[in-house]
Amino acid sequence: MKKLLIILLSLIIFTGCWSATELSDMAIATAIGVDLVDDQIIITLQVLNPAEVAGNEEKTSRTAITNYTIQGDTLFEAIRKLTATSPRKIFVSHIRTVIFGEALAIEGIVDTLDFLMRDHELRADFMIAVAREATAEEVLSIMTPLEKISAERVYTSIKASEEFWAPSKEVKLNELANAIITEGKDAVITGLAIVGDEEKGKTIENVESTVPYASLFVENMSVFSGDQLVGWLNEEESKGFNFITNNIDNTIESISWKGSDDISLEITKHQSKISTRLDGELIVEISSKMVVNIADVETDVSFESQDTLHEIEQRFAKTIEALMLASIETAKDFHVDIFGFGEQLRRDHPREWEANYKEDWLDHFEDCKVRFDTEVDIRHGGMITDPIYPEVDKANGLEE
Repeated sequence: MKKLLIILLSLIIFTGCWSATELSDMAIATAIGVDLVDDQIIITLQVLNPAEVAGNEEKTSRTAITNYTIQGDTLFEAIRKLTATSPRKIFVSHIRTVIFGEALAIEGIVDTLDFLMRDHELRADFMIAVAREATAEEVLSIMTPLEKISAERVYTSIKASEEFWAPSKEVKLNELANAIITEGKDAVITGLAIVGDEEKGKTIENVESTVPYASLFVENMSVFSGDQLVGWLNEEESKGFNFITNNIDNTIESISWKGSDDISLEITKHQSKISTRLDGELIVEISSKMVVNIADVETDVSFESQDTLHEIEQRFAKTIEALMLASIETAKDFHVDIFGFGEQLRRDHPREWEANYKEDWLDHFEDCKVRFDTEVDIRHGGMITDPIYPEVDKANGLEE
């Protein structure tokens, strides 16, 4: 009995992490860029320099990240080839962002997605983006202020843009794969653009200047047919897409009162729902409910009247419906159903979908009627009831 106890205690005391890898032997990747050049896959892997991001380490003149670029016939082959360039084994389990170059996205991303889904080291919580009019390598080469790691900059920018402005969308691996394979639905991916002097943006001086030479901007949404990029939505159309697909947390839109963009309203709550009806023809119904605050007033208007508030609500509802309609019309031009109208029709009317709509859904999508039911509720008008313009005019002797 004593011998058995000693053996058990020894197992507890002397057992170690036999399969562990020392930090000094690791190269932790934060982003993968995938490009297509002359039928060759070009991989850019962004790797951390641990000494430059550790909080208690003395900083050097080196950058926080290093980009390794190599080409191959396939994504897997290219990543394996990186072992000839990187001095350490590369770990991809902490990837934050995967960026597709626009040229690759136009040709198709399904092979890349297949590898990303199969690799056992990769987690599925990274964000996916498309480089607009650029390569993924160029995007990952831009030195970014505030965030030392450009992959983190991309991740947080897309997230903030979606939450507070709404022309973008977080797209992760499983969601993208499902959109590509789901009947009656096509995919969208948020875009990234380089604005400014790209060559200077690759230097350390880009983050040392008060005004960066080049910056990365979230560039609305790219539209896919199957796994191929077919076009882009503009900012208003991207917002319209998010309104339709219930992906609005907070944003601001303006309405005209006496001039242009006189009153700005902040959406603080939003909920939308898509339903379909077969009444001699296919009708898609989009219902939206939102709570808004009056955020900015640049005209003479009184909010004490309920009739005035009701008029503002109606005008704002029409403004949102115009955004949604513009997004739908552009999707019809691209011959893609990015909203999932077909998927909703399949759920609402499975027999009719199989018999009459499944085979040539996109033709029906282009012909379908869309009806909006939009409710706007103004809850707060800010700290003051009425705008200060009349008082300012009176003080300046401008009152009529």
